[in-house]
Amino acid sequence: MHEEDKVATLSLRRGGKGKGGGGDDPRDMAAHVAIQYHVPPSMVDDFMDAWSDAAEKTWGEEDNTVYALRKFATMNHHFVAYGTWESYDAYLDHFTSRHMRKLRDFLADQDIMWFAEPLKKIGEEPETS
Repeated sequence: MHEEDKVATLSLRRGGKGKGGGGDDPRDMAAHVAIQYHVPPSMVDDFMDAWSDAAEKTWGEEDNTVYALRKFATMNHHFVAYGTWESYDAYLDHFTSRHMRKLRDFLADQDIMWFAEPLKKIGEEPETS
């Protein structure tokens, strides 16, 4: 078997669609994102205010279906936000919006660490906050 055929076969076994495939194209799917925030205890109230200001505008975005914040039950300074948009283009519009830039500036000014990761929906359950 030629090397090129081996690569294509391995790709197909993994769910890809031929050479260089990697499965579903995320641009054709809804965007699901999780963001983790590590907030110093002295900044929790200010963080909640800043996040809520951004959330109010996010909930008004036409293509946003879920945007919620949760606090770890056992850690007062760790929060997770979860958001879903109809497309990755809509998510990018959200990420580059004025209200999100304002939130990111607040996070940077207060040395609040945050990490964002894309998610892939694997079930058929409805999206709710």
